[in-house]
Amino acid sequence: LTLNTFTRLGYSFSGWNTQAGGSGTAYADGASYPFAVDATLYAQWTALPNVTVTGITANNKVYDGNTTATLNTSGYVLVGVAPGDVVTLVTSGATASFGDANVGTGKSVTVSGLSLGGADASKYTFTQPTGLIADITAAGVIVTAEDQIKTVGQPDPVFTFTSSGFLGADTFITNPTCGVADAHDVAGVY
Repeated sequence: LTLNTFTRLGYSFSGWNTQAGGSGTAYADGASYPFAVDATLYAQWTALPNVTVTGITANNKVYDGNTTATLNTSGYVLVGVAPGDVVTLVTSGATASFGDANVGTGKSVTVSGLSLGGADASKYTFTQPTGLIADITAAGVIVTAEDQIKTVGQPDPVFTFTSSGFLGADTFITNPTCGVADAHDVAGVY
């Protein structure tokens, strides 16, 4: 038999068989056998063991207008690697994202792009971590009241202000107002 060159994602080739389900006569890959007549052989595949990862967390962040999340992978543990096998977690292609950019606590974070590396990585399949959560906290906005001048006995001037800290098209839903309990009838700074 000619050595098998076929591949199947998540499986390793384990030989040939005269039955698709593997219940017939088995033949080793690359071995020589005398066949009196033509025979149909079926490739036999063995599922690779799956590896999962624990110990990865999503980092909290301050609102920045996007869904990008960051991960802390420093405490990762690969689960399902056989003793003696050299398998590592490759984080260079990893991305993480919140479901939306809005402020909130316990928000779901989706991870993709983590992979396995090391000499024995090809012996395994890998499942991305799930169930990660993190918070998006409110960003600070600075409101500065503009100086106003008022003549005693006249109505208070219109409140005006400047603000900073908004991102993109974000703005106030309702502009800030100034409310003073007592009338400004005495000269002074308010």
